[in-house]
Amino acid sequence: MLQTSGVEPPLRGDISASDYARRTRSLIKLITDLRALGAEADFDLPRIAVIGNQSAGKSSLVEAISRITVPRASGTCTRCPMECRLTYHPRPWQCQVLLRKDTDEQGNRIAAREEPFGPLLFDESELEDMLRRAQLAILNPSLPSKFFFNFDTSSLKPGEKPNGSAKQLAFSNNVVCMDLQAPDVTDLSFIDLPGIISNVAKGDDRNNIDAVKNMVKDHIRGNTLILLTITMRDDIDNQGAAFLAHEEDEKGLRTIGVLTKPDTIQHGEESGWLKVLEGGSHPLKHGYFVTKQPSPKELEEKISYDIARQRETEFFDNTHPWDSNSDLRKRMGTANLTKELSKLLGNVISQA
Repeated sequence: MLQTSGVEPPLRGDISASDYARRTRSLIKLITDLRALGAEADFDLPRIAVIGNQSAGKSSLVEAISRITVPRASGTCTRCPMECRLTYHPRPWQCQVLLRKDTDEQGNRIAAREEPFGPLLFDESELEDMLRRAQLAILNPSLPSKFFFNFDTSSLKPGEKPNGSAKQLAFSNNVVCMDLQAPDVTDLSFIDLPGIISNVAKGDDRNNIDAVKNMVKDHIRGNTLILLTITMRDDIDNQGAAFLAHEEDEKGLRTIGVLTKPDTIQHGEESGWLKVLEGGSHPLKHGYFVTKQPSPKELEEKISYDIARQRETEFFDNTHPWDSNSDLRKRMGTANLTKELSKLLGNVISQA
């Protein structure tokens, strides 16, 4: 068992320079290295898996935690898992995209291997399109990965396969990985899974519904912290992701709930959601957090990360019922959630 001193992280904003953070960083890197070598086939390696229904705000949550912009166009960033490995480092932002493949073109299991996809990036604006290309490489296994290094993604219509591809997969278990180092991130590693779907477009394969559910179930078994994204636009009992999380973690010992879209609550529904956040309804060992991410209009305006976080803080400071619940303030906002996730993952790894 990996040993830690049991020191809790400080409550101030910057935990990245603390002794606790440095220890957590080493533990997360160890697990990341083992996974890249294919050790997951033999060991139940700790991880955080992000799950949620389609349109639950999962993409916005992932962007907020990782400080990146994920592809949102149709057919992108929803068809295969994306593993985000965030590491604090005082040098300027840099990121390496990689592919980890543990299934072949026919979907048969193979020895996992991880390979760099494209060059090391130093410009944040280049990452979104590189992730689009990486997913195309995963979904078109008959073409060599390097074919997509400089591929013009705008040349394809949504769902259209590239020239030369024998078949474009609807979904794949193979993973797009991202090693990101920056001075403004908290040490954390998590895997973002495709959103749970209940319907498919006309002409699409209905088996994709079960394929996504099975993929999610596979990733949230075992030594996994389940980050469950729950939109407050819909009753919690109606959300398929919540059902899957309960199915795999019946006692709620490994699940962290994240309530999203608090600005969409209808008048009279506030008390029910407060009861969830307080732990009086649908209780989980690690409890729930609530975050406020940019609206569709703000996404179109491409507001900066810092402005998004400022507006999130102002929302909870000035909006009923959040502004009158000081006891729950530590459960509100992306910064509080991210710090807690880093702490929980470090603890799980140390106990592995």
